[in-house]
Amino acid sequence: MHVVRFRLSLIQTLIMIAIIFAVASLMPRVAMAQARTTSAVTQQSANGDVALSRYNAEKKSTLEAVFKEAILPLWGNAYAGNKSRGYTPLAVSAAGLALTIVGVAKASKMTCDGYVLNNSYSCHHESGVFLPLGMLTYAGGRIWGLVRANNTAVDHNLGLQRQYGLR
Repeated sequence: MHVVRFRLSLIQTLIMIAIIFAVASLMPRVAMAQARTTSAVTQQSANGDVALSRYNAEKKSTLEAVFKEAILPLWGNAYAGNKSRGYTPLAVSAAGLALTIVGVAKASKMTCDGYVLNNSYSCHHESGVFLPLGMLTYAGGRIWGLVRANNTAVDHNLGLQRQYGLR
C-alpha cells in the first residue's frame, strides 16, 4: 500500500495565516455591529417604539450567518437575506476543490525511471502546483464566503435600522 505524505509547505502555512487573519479581522466588525445594534435598541427602548419590536423580529445574527456559512456554502448568505452574494465565493471554493482533487491525483502517481546499480527503480512522485494552488483557492473561497455572510447580515441589520428610523 502506498502512502502519500505531505509536508507543511510554505503555501499551506500561508493558508493557515490567512485563515487566522480573516477570523481576527471578522471579530471587530461583529463586535461593532453588535454595539451599534445595542445602542439603537437602548435608544429606542426608552421611547417604547413599535419599530423596535419589528427590528428585533427581523434582524439577523452575524454569528449565526457565519456559522451557517461555515457548515454549508450559501446557507449563511441566504439566512442573512441575500443568497446571491454567496455565489462567487462558492464558485471560487469549487474551483479550488477541483484543483485540489487534480493535485492529489497527480501526487499519488509514481513515475519510475528504470533500473539503477542495485536493481531497484528510481521512482518519484509527480509534483506540481495543482495541490497547493487548489488548497489555497479553496481556503480563500471559504474565507471569502464567511466574511461575505457576516457582511450581508450586518448590511441587512443596518438597512432595517434605517428603514425603521433607529439610526
